[in-house]
Amino acid sequence: MLLKLNNTEGIKEYMHTDQVLHNIGRILGALGHQLVNTKADDSHSNFTCKDTEKWLEGRSFLVNESELRFVFSLEHWEFILLDASNNSLARVPVAKMPLPEIIYQLEMILTAKTLNINGFASRIYFKHQHVISSEGIMGQPTEESLETWGALRALANEKLKEFLNEIQENSEHPIWPTNFDTGVATRMGENFHYSGLSPADEVSNEPYFYTALYAVGGGGIPTDGLGQLPYGFWKNDHWKGAVLKLSDIDFTGGVDHQVLTFLVSSYNSYITKAR
Repeated sequence: MLLKLNNTEGIKEYMHTDQVLHNIGRILGALGHQLVNTKADDSHSNFTCKDTEKWLEGRSFLVNESELRFVFSLEHWEFILLDASNNSLARVPVAKMPLPEIIYQLEMILTAKTLNINGFASRIYFKHQHVISSEGIMGQPTEESLETWGALRALANEKLKEFLNEIQENSEHPIWPTNFDTGVATRMGENFHYSGLSPADEVSNEPYFYTALYAVGGGGIPTDGLGQLPYGFWKNDHWKGAVLKLSDIDFTGGVDHQVLTFLVSSYNSYITKAR
């Protein structure tokens, strides 16, 4: 499926799917904010892309000592409330349903479980308004588009896991609902090092893999003098870090090597500079 990303049209199609799912992710993130025990870094609103199950999976929460969680099925295009054994307790289909109705149906599920709904709807802001019709409906991407999206996110999960093994660090690699990036965070001395896969944004006009080093409580560490990378390039302007754009990846072969080499080499460049 990743071969579709080897041309401009394929990347554009991926970006559209990314934007639709980013809006969906804002709802899933709001559910996490509403239901999961608060964490200082807002990670309670994170969710993961489960390639095998073909769904986005929110964090679990307790209701009367039962562990529940919301997922969004990419295959059936619906929100599902699951118990710990993956039994479906409630469903909210998204296809052809206006967004206000989707949010109302989710509120009804929370109310039925005697959960607090105050502030839930106000937490939701859809970044990509242009993929929402005048009737408030988000069209469902094609099955092939969703498979390509899932394949790239699965690649990101796999390469980030291998990257962490390479540098002997541990980190979750969830999707953050605000930026919709799959990312990991580790400490590098007194600084924080971030790596992941991001949607198109102010850093790049197309999706990209990234690494960046941030001072604790401060901004990005300058990348001047870090040297050329075997894949990707350094940025040292309003955003400082390394970027590997999708259009710079050869999806016809060696994708795993290109992405992992980018992650490890950029990380090692920071290590070398710190010595």
